[in-house]
Amino acid sequence: MITDAGGEPKHSGRALDALRLLLAAGLERPDGRLPSEGALVKRLGFSRQALRRALEVLEAEGAVWRNRADALFVNLPDRRDPPLSPVGGILEARIRLEPELAALAALRARPEDIRLMRLCARREQAAGDLDARELWDGALHRLIAVAAANPGLLAAFEALAAARAGDAWRGALEAADWRQVSGLHGVGDHAALIDAIAAGDPEPAAAAMRAHLLTVAERAAAAVDAKPG
Repeated sequence: MITDAGGEPKHSGRALDALRLLLAAGLERPDGRLPSEGALVKRLGFSRQALRRALEVLEAEGAVWRNRADALFVNLPDRRDPPLSPVGGILEARIRLEPELAALAALRARPEDIRLMRLCARREQAAGDLDARELWDGALHRLIAVAAANPGLLAAFEALAAARAGDAWRGALEAADWRQVSGLHGVGDHAALIDAIAAGDPEPAAAAMRAHLLTVAERAAAAVDAKPG
């Protein structure tokens, strides 16, 4: 076992990651019971102390629980709220992330960044189909994320962009027949958003991005509700 100078295990974080993977893979029995701590130690190769620390985190998160006999069980998913659709989940995440990116872009964007943002907005407005609008809309929002110059936030943005490019998102667009909804992407909002970023004031830029994405979310909901069937 690898330890630090004080003799404490160093791999509690890695043990937590390994446990999360096992939970995601459905390691538990049909009744939800997990293997014993001893069995998990042998299976994962971490010390018992590292494993216990990781399990304490999972218990605090509500992912697992112990009965009076100290047996471990997986908690059932919280069913108080229905899961979000692929579109709804991505939009919810964007509404929380992208206003912060717009605020930082207002502080850090260069004139060339602003020029390219306006070019993408014009190309999107001139686009004649959903595929082209998605392409230019994504390019514009990525330029804003890059202009924010924060690698961590950019990585989060790229993960959402990958989800937008995936089959679940595209399938939801097609199923809802979004082509029939005028101005679905909020194209008209982009000019105001870029102007706010160009002005260099982070609060109006964040507000403009939030308003834009909320408009998109409202139109998305209307598109799904209006789908025949």
